[in-house]
Amino acid sequence: MKFDNKVKVEIGGRGYILNTTEDEEYVRSIAEEIDAQVRELLLKGNNLSLNEALVLCVLGYCDYYKKERANTDNMRAQLKEYLDEAEKCRSETEAAKRKIQRLQKEIEKLKAEKAE
Repeated sequence: MKFDNKVKVEIGGRGYILNTTEDEEYVRSIAEEIDAQVRELLLKGNNLSLNEALVLCVLGYCDYYKKERANTDNMRAQLKEYLDEAEKCRSETEAAKRKIQRLQKEIEKLKAEKAE
């Protein structure tokens, strides 16, 4: 993987140069979000160090990521069930249409026989 962009960001008052394949604006927006959370933790925390604030921030993001991943997996499973049910209904509809056509032909045949 080739890292095309070098992006300088600041988090918790410290500068970092990130080598990334992502767009610079995107990387900066993420860094700004993390910086805001770290600064909030530092203001609220009882003498938290920058590293401790960063660890708490990472734990929060990891927790959020895992919960969202579980939600996504659950939604995929539900969607698969819905698609399977839709396919079953489509098959049943096609079978019913074929039966209707067969019965209509049979009716026509019986009408023709009765007319003779």
